Amino acid sequence: MVVLDLTASKKMPRLFLAHGEDHFSVIPGVTFVWPDRSESAVYDLSWAGIAVAAQGVVGKLRIGSNFEIKLRIEGVVEALPLKVRIVRLTAKMVGFVLESLSSDGRMILDQITKDRLVAKNLRQAPPGDLQPQLQSADLWFHGPFDTNIFIWRKNIPGEILRAVVEYDNLLWVYDEGRIHMMKSGSATDEARGYYNSTEMFSPPRVKILMGASWMDRCLRCLDAVADQAPELALLLKLMRAFRDQ
Repeated sequence: MVVLDLTASKKMPRLFLAHGEDHFSVIPGVTFVWPDRSESAVYDLSWAGIAVAAQGVVGKLRIGSNFEIKLRIEGVVEALPLKVRIVRLTAKMVGFVLESLSSDGRMILDQITKDRLVAKNLRQAPPGDLQPQLQSADLWFHGPFDTNIFIWRKNIPGEILRAVVEYDNLLWVYDEGRIHMMKSGSATDEARGYYNSTEMFSPPRVKILMGASWMDRCLRCLDAVADQAPELALLLKLMRAFRDQ
């Protein structure tokens, strides 16, 4: 369980910086329920914010408006009550930051439900909307809760040059045989973009520990998309070798 308070912060949920307007797609099994009980499809979500479809509501909204809404998730008996504030508004998307003013204003999900959402909704995405260093990636898979897989192919068939796996607020970075871990978050200063890609391939000064179950949970999520590209099987092999060493 993770709780992130952006009430007094100038940071922006990262998920709004991950896609261009043409690249949002609906997350099946997740529904945004407005106070009047009308519903909107959800494009993306994280511990910091929610992106929902603007169709039918965009003309009625303004930036800064606060709402008490519910998030209905398939497989979860009770809808989640959330306090949200509009921070981004376009013709296609309404972007909300989560306000954690009280215990019922936070998004609290158990690990199993979160991982199920991630595994079912990891999708290949075009990296062209990201920073230049990430645009060079040959493959990018993105999922809820800022889950990401980046792969750079090597000129030698069947080998990976670089890879980045972001899951549960940690980055596992493979750079030409060298491996390090970094922390990540669900919010950022907008000027820094979706990632600080300059720092991504620089090992942190302090060693980051992944925790006892992080790798196994991450591998289970990646297994869900392993058949979508041969490079993913290579990545899983690298990660399992790292785990077992």
